[in-house]
Amino acid sequence: MKTKSTLIPAAVACATVLQLAAIASQARYDSELSHDAHRIESIAHELRDEFRSHYRHVRAYHHMQSDILEVISKVRHIERLSHHPHSSLPHIAAGLRTLDRMAHDLHALVDDVEDGRDRRYVEGDTRHVHSLLSSLNSTIHSMESTVEEMRHGDHDDHEPEDRRERLRDTARELLGIALEGPLNR
Repeated sequence: MKTKSTLIPAAVACATVLQLAAIASQARYDSELSHDAHRIESIAHELRDEFRSHYRHVRAYHHMQSDILEVISKVRHIERLSHHPHSSLPHIAAGLRTLDRMAHDLHALVDDVEDGRDRRYVEGDTRHVHSLLSSLNSTIHSMESTVEEMRHGDHDDHEPEDRRERLRDTARELLGIALEGPLNR
């Protein structure tokens, strides 16, 4: 019969290997989510400035500014959540759905202004505004895909199954060595 002095170090070694693998996986996603969130915020700040330059004389200007500030606030909240390992992925996903809806609504508002009777008050070429709005949407969709992968355990692109299996095998080997005999697999 194995004593506590043998079993405890073995359990600690296995837990350490598995925890390090989980931390590495979470850090990779945390970094990816954080990167996308910062990109969204950067695009939103640029859009805020562009709205001021091109749309300040249209009736919907304050609506545009209010909406883009709400996008900035929402993405900051999502970014903060992405740094906490115990954050709820469904909560983050719901926030991203809201953010996606807001971005599409904002794009529709810009289209309505440019196609409506206020178009004569729009100043300058606004093609880059549409490009920024498209970048905003595609970055939000990228974040949504990352969160869905995390929620459903689809890490194949980031951590191949054979790597996860090698980590499990390493943990088994350590436990086997600590218990002075091979483990049943």
